[in-house]
Amino acid sequence: MTDGLHTLTVEATDKAGNKTTQTLDFTIDTRLSTPTITMDSRDDTGAIGDHITSVKRPGFTIGNIDSDAQSVILRITQGGNSQEVTLTPGWRTVALYARC
Repeated sequence: MTDGLHTLTVEATDKAGNKTTQTLDFTIDTRLSTPTITMDSRDDTGAIGDHITSVKRPGFTIGNIDSDAQSVILRITQGGNSQEVTLTPGWRTVALYARC
């Protein structure tokens, strides 16, 4: 079957010719949307869209998360080191501090 809404119908008939039916609508969803990450436009201080900033605490927006997603993991990688944060549903603020 393909992704999307489907209807399953069952019909039963007895020897006397009496019929009864029952239907069930169900959805097959085998795809997950690709999340988006955007730098807040006010923090993009280089050429527009180059994702270069001189802002020490830039803001980012994560979007396009399916409502039925079980988990979202945010991974920050710099210089071969990475840190993961598992996010639960709802609005979250994540602050990152780096020392050089």
